Amino acid sequence: MGACALAPAMSVNGKVYPKVTPDEVDKILAEYKAMEANA
Repeated sequence: MGACALAPAMSVNGKVYPKVTPDEVDKILAEYKAMEANA
């Protein structure tokens, strides 16, 4: 990923989420799951 300064970070569909907490990871994934369900 090459984003050490943003750690902990995650990337979903090419979008980087910097300095995420465990709770934020759950929220981000839930948002993507909801978008997938509505597609």
